[in-house]
Amino acid sequence: CTQPTPTLVDNCQETDCPSEWNTTRWTRCSKDCGTGQQTRTTFCQRLFGDGILRQIEDTYCEAARPTEEQTCSVINCPPKWTTCSQSCWPLDEIRGATCEQILASGEKVV
Repeated sequence: CTQPTPTLVDNCQETDCPSEWNTTRWTRCSKDCGTGQQTRTTFCQRLFGDGILRQIEDTYCEAARPTEEQTCSVINCPPKWTTCSQSCWPLDEIRGATCEQILASGEKVV
């Protein structure tokens, strides 16, 4: 070829892309066992014709906003003995003790 090599990378897009929601990753579950909560951040963004992706006002995203909170069920909590109230005597504590476990579903089993 006698002509110079053309530019191999060029911005061919001339119009703005539609706005869309973007999300961060879910946070770690708020509890190590049982049922907890996770959160994430959502924001509206648009890829403009100049090739730059920008965060824009939420009102520009027409689709439903993705959820920012969800329940997370990790694992069943280990069983534990309930403690007696402060007003009981040591012997009552032994007689009144019950074994409880919180399951990943959030249900308490006695």
